Amino acid sequence: MRLVILCIVLLFVSACAKQQEETSKGTTVSKFEYANIVMDIPSEWQEMTTLHVLEFVNSKNNLRILGHSFGRVADVEKLRETYFVKLKKRFTSIVDKEKVKQTSLCDGKITLFSISGTLLKRPYAKSKSFNKFYNYAVLSAIVTTSAETLNFWIDGPAAEVQKEQSNFVKFLNSYREVTAKKNLHLSASDKDELVEAAAKGITTSIEVAGNENVGDRFDFGPFTLAVPDAWLEIKPQKEMRVAEFSLKDNTEYTVIAFNFGKMDFNAEEIVSKNIQRWRSQFTKLEEEKPITLQKNNIALLYFRGTFFKKKDMFAEEGEEIENFCILNVVIPSEKGPFYFRLEAPKDVIDKQLPNMVSFLNSYQAKATQQAGSSGEVDFGEFALSIPGSWEKIPPTSNMRKAELRLRDNPQHTVVVFHFGKDQFSGLTERKKENFARWEKQFDKVDAKKEIELTAPNSALLYLEGTFFVKPFPQAEGKKEPGYVVLNALIDTANGPYFFRLAAPKKIADANLEDFKLFLNSYHKHGETHNHGGHNQGDDDIDDSDDDSLMEDNDAFSEFQNNGREQSDEREQSDERETHSSGQSQNVNVDGHVMVIPGSWEQVPPKSSMRKAQFRLRKYPEYNIPVFNFGTDQFSSFDERVAQNVRRWEGQFQKVDKKEMIKLKKDNAALLYLSGTFVVKASPMAQSGEPTAGYAAVNGLIDTDKGPYFFRLVAPKKILDAELDNFKKFLESFK
Repeated sequence: MRLVILCIVLLFVSACAKQQEETSKGTTVSKFEYANIVMDIPSEWQEMTTLHVLEFVNSKNNLRILGHSFGRVADVEKLRETYFVKLKKRFTSIVDKEKVKQTSLCDGKITLFSISGTLLKRPYAKSKSFNKFYNYAVLSAIVTTSAETLNFWIDGPAAEVQKEQSNFVKFLNSYREVTAKKNLHLSASDKDELVEAAAKGITTSIEVAGNENVGDRFDFGPFTLAVPDAWLEIKPQKEMRVAEFSLKDNTEYTVIAFNFGKMDFNAEEIVSKNIQRWRSQFTKLEEEKPITLQKNNIALLYFRGTFFKKKDMFAEEGEEIENFCILNVVIPSEKGPFYFRLEAPKDVIDKQLPNMVSFLNSYQAKATQQAGSSGEVDFGEFALSIPGSWEKIPPTSNMRKAELRLRDNPQHTVVVFHFGKDQFSGLTERKKENFARWEKQFDKVDAKKEIELTAPNSALLYLEGTFFVKPFPQAEGKKEPGYVVLNALIDTANGPYFFRLAAPKKIADANLEDFKLFLNSYHKHGETHNHGGHNQGDDDIDDSDDDSLMEDNDAFSEFQNNGREQSDEREQSDERETHSSGQSQNVNVDGHVMVIPGSWEQVPPKSSMRKAQFRLRKYPEYNIPVFNFGTDQFSSFDERVAQNVRRWEGQFQKVDKKEMIKLKKDNAALLYLSGTFVVKASPMAQSGEPTAGYAAVNGLIDTDKGPYFFRLVAPKKILDAELDNFKKFLESFK
């Protein structure tokens, strides 16, 4: 018997070992490689095209893992201390101070900070205000390498971040440094340095200066450039320079390249911040002009005049040189802007200008190696093929059906909305209403044209002019000339799908063909569509994150619905989940318990944007919808209330009475308004009928999931009879 048991145990152990061996053989671990480090990427993480050092998304919980570089840091310990202090200040309250941790990993090369509570976070990069994110957590790591110091970051709901912590720690613990491989281009006289470099094993090839390197592309990391025949790559003469090229026929002059790490500015902003400094280097500036290039994301400026040449960067003294020129270049990249500069007399610059232009026009982003289609977006009723120059990302708002990011301008996205069926009968009527609405989103329209599509029941409108760019949907908007908005719709049996790209004209025009191809790739399930191969474009960083947070007005038109629901709901009463009892009842509102009075009944929400919907039993054409759009941009409850009060008042042509009604809840507000209300036939209607004798009650309850909005609009007599019920309804919120 013992022998049998022993055999079974041995067989079991052998099977487990074999299975483990087969599993280990068949498992390929993706690696994150940056500079001289390598780390293992968890299988749940999906790598994204990014302007950061790294960006991953966990497809299961949509948490983003971001990384950026601090560059070379002299005092890392001081950086850690300062960083931790600033990190804690981002929290207005901390859930458990004992859980504020600072953990050392990888023999002290990595410091992991963890903290949870109420986090202050900007809604977009340049916002001066912060959103409050309740019950949020942050995992942040400072990673010190021999080359530079990196920061990796995760934030999100505390429960989700806690689950992700094991993946994050495994990722950090997989850190290892590898031998830096690079080519050194040294002069023949640098024998000692050649020997030393070879002895350290840091070179794969050593080229003695004198090789012309004709037609070679120089790898700058995020992109490559073809070196002109008239230039010769040399060893950078100063440590700060990332590359240097000597002019073969004037070796005393060199093209130098710099990169100081990540900056949250686009090329135009970088030029505007540096242009005064560049001008100030001339005691007399006689000529200044930008040079046109094939690549929209690169800036090249030509300066000529009397130049004040210093002995070195920090010297006070120098000499004036007349008829001297400078070519200044800015190329944005995921590692921050690269600067190129050539200083020389006018005759030298004039001769080298064509070489500089060809050098810059040869720009090739690493991402351009990918081409063709990037998969497809499945909407259920139909699918669309994604152009190779776009990539699908998790929607940044729960109101978006899908979102696609432009690879070469990742701060701009194509957003897709679907709100179900509307009141319009046919494509012609729907186009007329939406075209008029889209046009009104411009302060001034300079060009307008409808572009023909091959997709069934579709329309595309191209608008150019001065556009109201909004950092968030309820903002007043900033007038931006030179903007283009591509608005499209595809009509289906379940209502129209809306597609939108808003961007500066140069970027929108560059993506127009892809936008058309995307829509024209319409196909049903089981069909195939040849999208065609389109290379990704060139890395261009434009206008931070502002446009990525700009929602289509469609998304909030339901939220801003001033009108009552139509009485055709009566005909659908057999489909409603009505409550037959006339007594008050407990109901579930998006996970919260509330009590509705006997005079109300719960019905299925008419729109997917509504978390719940109720109607008056006696007057079923009047509804109480409930909305929640997640956290917003306001930093305080009072600011949120003030902003919404102004919006609610604006829905009346004339206000006869306005009253803030006191509630037995600290985080709630209730506004009563009566007067001449503008009743609209539909949320997206551009105009409405001013109707006297109307009233509206708007309620707001603040939560860790963002504010919940409640509203009832009806003739004053009907609403006043329900006012006390509405108040008790809000106070019952748990």
